Amino acid sequence: MAKKIALWGYGCHGKDVEALFRAHSDWPEITAVFDLRFDEINRGASKRVVLNPARVEEYCRQGLFDAVMITVCDQTLKDSIAALLASLNVPTFECEEELSNRFLFRPPEYFPQGRVDFSWQERDGYGFHALRDMRMAFSRLNGFELLFDGDGRILSSVWKEWNFQVLPSLKMIVPPESQDSVFLPGEWCFLAKPWAANYWHFVNENLDQALLLEKSGYTGRYILPKERFVEEFTALLGVAPERIVWLESFDRSAVYQFETLVCTELLNDNRQKSAPVALEMAEYFLNRLEPCNRVFPRRIFVERIGVRKLLLDEEIKKLLDRYGFETIVPENLSVADQIRYFNRADVVLSPHGANSTNSLFMRPGSVFIETFPKNYVNPCCTETLALSGVHYLPVFEPYGYEGYLPDIHRDYRVNPRFLEMALRTATALTERSRG
Repeated sequence: MAKKIALWGYGCHGKDVEALFRAHSDWPEITAVFDLRFDEINRGASKRVVLNPARVEEYCRQGLFDAVMITVCDQTLKDSIAALLASLNVPTFECEEELSNRFLFRPPEYFPQGRVDFSWQERDGYGFHALRDMRMAFSRLNGFELLFDGDGRILSSVWKEWNFQVLPSLKMIVPPESQDSVFLPGEWCFLAKPWAANYWHFVNENLDQALLLEKSGYTGRYILPKERFVEEFTALLGVAPERIVWLESFDRSAVYQFETLVCTELLNDNRQKSAPVALEMAEYFLNRLEPCNRVFPRRIFVERIGVRKLLLDEEIKKLLDRYGFETIVPENLSVADQIRYFNRADVVLSPHGANSTNSLFMRPGSVFIETFPKNYVNPCCTETLALSGVHYLPVFEPYGYEGYLPDIHRDYRVNPRFLEMALRTATALTERSRG
C-alpha cells in the first residue's frame, strides 16, 4: 500500500476521505490535495491548501506523493481523471478494495447460521440468512449504524461500497471486549439499510423484502427508520406497531446483540430480479386500499419541493395548462392518496426523484414522463415500468458545450419543444389504449 497519497477532489467526498485517514494513524498519509476549484477553495475558510491539478505530474516526480486517490462522486468525471493520470504515468490508489479487505467485509453466508420459526419462500434473485452472534452499534464520528460479529467482521449487505462516508465508522464501532452489549431476544430484521429514510430506497431496497418476509410467515421485529411514509407503508402491509422498533430509539452509545438476525438482500443489486417483486408489492397495496369515491385527475404534474427541481418557464406552464395537467405535491399527501393519484392517472409528468417511485402503481397503458438534468440521468424505475406495461418517456435537459457541471442538486429546465413532443406522444398512446 502507498505510504503517501494525494486526493483529487475536495468536495464532500474528499473531505470525508480526509477525515477517514486522519482517524487512522496506521493508514497512508495525505500529503497533497488537488481540485479544479483550487482558487475558490483557497480563498475560502479551508485550512487545507489545495493544489492546481495541472501540476499533478510535476508534484509526483518531486516525490510529494506515491499515488493519487480520486475522490469525486461522478463516475464520468472519475473515469476521465483516471485516464489522464494513466497517460501521465501517475499511479492511482484504489482505496475501496484495499481498505475493505482490511476491515474484512463479509457476505451473510460467512457468519454463523441459526434457525428461524418460519419457512422462507425462495425468490429468484433474493438471499436469506438467519445469523447468530451479530451486533449493532453506531459510529461516534458520523452516526452510521453497522452490523458486525464478535470479531468485528462487518456484514457487507448493509454497506454501500461507493458511499465512502461509512468507512470512518468501522474501526470506531467495534467494541472493546470489556464493553457489555444489550441482548435482544427473538428474531430481528434490520430494514434501515443505507438511505432507507429516502422514499425510493425504502420501497425498493427494504419494503420489498418485508413483503417477502411477511408472506413467508415471519413474526419477528423490524428495525426501521422513523419516517411518516414508513409508518404508512408498514400499516398497509399489515405489520402490527408492536413489531416495529424505530432505529432512532436505540441508544447510540450502546452495543446491541441479536439472538437471531434475519438478513435478506437483493443479490448483486439486480433490478431485473426485484421488478416482479416490486409489482407484486404494488398489487398487494392497491388491493388493501380503503374504497375511495373521489374523482382523481387524469393528468398530473408532480411538483418537486427539494433539490433538482424542474423550473417552469411561462411556456412550460402554458403547455401544462393546455394539456390539462393538475399539480400535486406528494409530500403533502398520505401514502394511500399518492398511490391513488398515480394509479388513476393516464399521464404523469415528474422530475426525477424519490417521487418517481410511485410510477410503480400506474396502470398498464398509462404514460410516465420523467425529466432529468443533463448531469444526473438515473432512470432507476426502468425495469418495473418495462415489466408493468407503462409507457416511459424520458425528457432531458438540453446538452450544451459549457463543460462538466459538478452540482447534481441544481434546479434545471427542459426545452419546451421536447416536452411538447412527449406530451403529444403521451396523448396518442393513452387514446390508443382506450380505443
